[in-house]
Amino acid sequence: MNKLLAANFMRLKKSEVFWGAAVFMAMIGFIFAILQKRTLDQGFEATLEGGVFQYVTFIGFVTAVFCAVFVGTEYSDGTLRNKIIVGHKRSEIYLSTFIVCALTAAAVCILCMVCYLGLGAALLGGFASSLAAILPAAVCVIALSTCFSAIFTLIALLCHNKAASAVLCILLALILLFAGSFLLSILDEPEFYGGYYMDETGELRQEEMQPNPRYVSGTTRKVYEVLLDVTPGGQQLQLAPGDVEKPWMLTVYSIGLAALATACGMVFFKKKDLK
Repeated sequence: MNKLLAANFMRLKKSEVFWGAAVFMAMIGFIFAILQKRTLDQGFEATLEGGVFQYVTFIGFVTAVFCAVFVGTEYSDGTLRNKIIVGHKRSEIYLSTFIVCALTAAAVCILCMVCYLGLGAALLGGFASSLAAILPAAVCVIALSTCFSAIFTLIALLCHNKAASAVLCILLALILLFAGSFLLSILDEPEFYGGYYMDETGELRQEEMQPNPRYVSGTTRKVYEVLLDVTPGGQQLQLAPGDVEKPWMLTVYSIGLAALATACGMVFFKKKDLK
């Protein structure tokens, strides 16, 4: 296991996709810091901690590309098959690959936050609240990146074609994000609509509040709320604004989903015919 990890980390140091992901996430951090400063200059409220997690919506796509290319190269180069020939267990190969992918995803997330906070502190000043206030959400983001790594490692190790693997991973990242957006839009529907409006004479009038037929309540609402919390796309959209209400619960869901994906992946990988 240690030899497999060491070999993977040696590959990682020379991996173009790794350095590309690192540069991309660093640039995202700098860009969001500049955008936050621009928002403040336009007279709107903008704090340093308010933009620290805006990059979360990119995690799925970055992790998808990295896992597909990094793992797919082992297939195309014959490295994966050689590891089995020399006596390494498939479970060890799977776990070592997942660990490297998860640590890489966590590293680029931390790099993005460091770049954002570094430039953001210079442009916006210090935190409006304490640094400890964002730590639970930061832990949740790392857990989410681990969850994405587990899902995309499963796909990349079960699909020997690197191009097909990349397409599947990116497509799944997009689907998860759209699913989260769909669930969030349903839950954001107000229970009543109405209020004030301006008539044709320019006079302000009050409209009687009416029940919103699109409002979801009862058990159905609870189911949607759980789905929003469990799905990686739903977590992305909750974490991006930086004011997530239940980061520890989301962290547990991410770790649980990562464990499930890894367990399933190991079972299927043991049965896979490596050509």
